[in-house]
Amino acid sequence: MTAAGDLPPLRRVLVALDMAGGGQAALEATASLAAAFGAELVGLFVEDSELMEAAALPVSRWVSSGAASQAPFDVTLMRRALKVSALQANRVLAEVAMRRRIQWAFRVKQGAVAEQLLTELDSSDILALAATSGGRGHARAATHWRLMAAEARCSVLLVRPDGRPSQPVVALYTGSQRVLAVAAQLARAYRRPLIVLAAAGTATAVASLAKKASHWLEAGAVSAPVRSIVAGNASELDTAIAALYPDVLVAARPPASVAKKKTYDLEALIEHPPCSLFILR
Repeated sequence: MTAAGDLPPLRRVLVALDMAGGGQAALEATASLAAAFGAELVGLFVEDSELMEAAALPVSRWVSSGAASQAPFDVTLMRRALKVSALQANRVLAEVAMRRRIQWAFRVKQGAVAEQLLTELDSSDILALAATSGGRGHARAATHWRLMAAEARCSVLLVRPDGRPSQPVVALYTGSQRVLAVAAQLARAYRRPLIVLAAAGTATAVASLAKKASHWLEAGAVSAPVRSIVAGNASELDTAIAALYPDVLVAARPPASVAKKKTYDLEALIEHPPCSLFILR
């Protein structure tokens, strides 16, 4: 049995910071996690090569937030804007880290965002990314999220900015005891209640999972209710998750047997996360 204390120690968490400031929620959530486990918090700001390429186009224009007017934009102005944004991100990271009294570092890299993130992950335990529920840039951001979830050698924390501070951490349990252990850790770190959701395609399988989850919780003296869902498809599971109204959902990438049966669709959860999503590697 994998107890929470048997998990590898959390030494380094990496949070992606961006020009729009969308990483603030991810930064706050990851800083709380780093503080709880004595880990170093590393902020990464990528001077996005795609933005530089877009700025080089003759049709590029700068549109201020809330303004109707537009102004010509070029590579020099984009480079300057990125430098200013990096300085602001560094300042915010320092403030958050010092407030929680944790070790921190800040790095700036140039290039494609996904590529630069992947190069930083070999020495990281968690990558935190900011999620959005829609709007401009959502499709591009979702592409990055899917790539990180598939390719990252560490766990990925996808943080929605509209958090639910009083709501539970939900462990989506399909057989991985590590999901239970990590969810228990997160619930303690975030001071949230924990709920275990045992999910499978048949009533017999769900009953077996629920029994195993209850034994794990009892052995580790972890207090949490176990809910069960016979999910014949991803839509049924989505409904069950939504009914629990979680702040964070902890899930593992489904094994091939589960993925084939489509008990749950991790890609769909990443595309439109119902809450903050912790994907275990």
